Amino acid sequence: MKKNILLITPENKEINKFRKKQVNNFIQITMPYLAAFIDESKYNIFLIDEYNEKILFKNTYDVVAITVNTCNANHCYEISSKFRKLGVKIVFGGPHATLLPEEVSKYCDYVIIGEGEITWPQFLDIFITTEQNLYIIVRI
Repeated sequence: MKKNILLITPENKEINKFRKKQVNNFIQITMPYLAAFIDESKYNIFLIDEYNEKILFKNTYDVVAITVNTCNANHCYEISSKFRKLGVKIVFGGPHATLLPEEVSKYCDYVIIGEGEITWPQFLDIFITTEQNLYIIVRI
């Protein structure tokens, strides 16, 4: 049976207000890019970009992946808390997770450190076969 995976590009209210005023506003491509590495025979893939969409908190996901930037860290922790209360596993990656894995590990089940092109597929292969807590992948 396929697992459901949600990839979130988070954006807190302050950043969203600022971005909506910009003329040259580009979406972040991190999560759509990482979605391309997901084996569709093993996962149903869902994407949410908070710039344009609201997150619907439901427990139909097996894992929620969030890219954490420092300016959004507290917002990401709030998102994680809501999903974890529903029993959903959370994986954090991104610049803040790479720089401060000990901090972010308090708010998630898995931390991915380093460049996603290598570490993300490795995580997905491990997650599909086991759900060990707090598996940290480091690219050297």
